[in-house]
Amino acid sequence: MKGILGWLVLLSMSLAAAGCASTAKIESAVKEEKDRCETYTSKLLGPVLGEVKSLKDARSDLEAQVKSSQERIQSLVQSNKALSESIQAKKGNRQRQVKELVAEKDELSRKLGEAQKTRIALDRDRTNLRAKTLELDDELSKLRAAASKSQEEREAASARARSALETVSAALQAETQEGLASARQRDGAFELTLQEPLLFEPLHAKVTEQGAALLDRLGSALTGLAGFDIHVIGHSDNAPIQKGLLGGFANHWDLAAARAVAVTRYLHEKGGLSPRQIEAASRGEFHPLEPNSTPEGRKANRRMVFMFTPAAE
Repeated sequence: MKGILGWLVLLSMSLAAAGCASTAKIESAVKEEKDRCETYTSKLLGPVLGEVKSLKDARSDLEAQVKSSQERIQSLVQSNKALSESIQAKKGNRQRQVKELVAEKDELSRKLGEAQKTRIALDRDRTNLRAKTLELDDELSKLRAAASKSQEEREAASARARSALETVSAALQAETQEGLASARQRDGAFELTLQEPLLFEPLHAKVTEQGAALLDRLGSALTGLAGFDIHVIGHSDNAPIQKGLLGGFANHWDLAAARAVAVTRYLHEKGGLSPRQIEAASRGEFHPLEPNSTPEGRKANRRMVFMFTPAAE
């Protein structure tokens, strides 16, 4: 471009110096040369301008791409930051979860240890319980056997008592019918009650002849009865006792005791009963059958009771 302009300047100067052409020709020549230069310039600059436009367009595209890339990079940076934060948060959560899982595992291990100890203790208790159950079963069997034996013994004792009661009742049938004697059974034992008139005079402890005859019959009936201990118990009423000049008893307790001893001695000496089998006792007026407020009640309370109990082995 600079070469062409220089050439035009030189041409103008040459024409001016020559002075041989008119201004119109010069202008025409200049215009032609200008047109030719512009055409030439267009031919020369056309590709360059196109290339420049292409470069500008390419630059615009590159700038757009750069901007897009920068925006994408910024987005990626933000995403990366968010992802990093998320990863860090998840990492923290994971660490917390791991810590919690470790703590839970430790707790489960502790509980498992306790459960194993408990199981061992339960196994031991179960073993002890089985042994104790066997002992209790054995003891229960023994108790049942003893109870069965005891029941059999009670039934046998009851049968013996019933038989003895029948024997004694038969020996005193007349007195029983008169209401002066009575007998009753209590399981393996029985008792015989004789009223005062059958054995003694009032306030006396010596057995009468009638009483001796009765005791003879009773002694004969008792001789054949084995396996019984005999308790002779004297009872009385609570009527006042007046001690006479010839002596007597200070109270009903002494009177009842003397009568019981007299009957016991008679059955031993005359009836042949062993002193190991028979004993005497007194309850005085302290165990009345009937109230002592009436003559009938006092009469019923003056009695001799024979308790027959199974002899101790």
